Amino acid sequence: MRNWLLILLGVIIFVSASSGIYYLYQKRIRETDFSLPPLPKPQNGFPSAQESSATPSPGTILGTQPDTGSGPNSPGIILTSPQPDNFLSSPIFISGWTKIDSDKIEIKIKDQSNNILGKTTASSCSNFEVCPFATQLSFVKPQTSSGTIEVHSFLKAKTKYYTSTVVQFD
Repeated sequence: MRNWLLILLGVIIFVSASSGIYYLYQKRIRETDFSLPPLPKPQNGFPSAQESSATPSPGTILGTQPDTGSGPNSPGIILTSPQPDNFLSSPIFISGWTKIDSDKIEIKIKDQSNNILGKTTASSCSNFEVCPFATQLSFVKPQTSSGTIEVHSFLKAKTKYYTSTVVQFD
């Protein structure tokens, strides 16, 4: 009988310790800051990207969405590489951050005439979790000297997120 009491006491202590460790783990996860890193500042002497009236401005959310405010904790797509007006040659490395409701994003590179030179997909977190994305994209030789890189969430997402940047071709 005494052995059963010791075993029962051991099980109770083990369950209590496991519960305490799990509670502390969950508390630490909730306290972790999952915000996006700050965007790089533009360097002096570089021209800024000019917005086209034909395409939405970077960070535009297409479709209907409740007001979520703005800032690094707001949903959307941020393109960190390449930077606006970078000179590119194929293949290019593309990276950034997403906080969207789709698990994939589509990336296109277009010339000034809006011809698609190359496109690819990249993985993204879903359920509005902040996560990085990175991919390499090869593209055909452009006929114009500049173009755009467009990144958007897939159509199956509840809300369509979009961003773009102007680039120059070598």
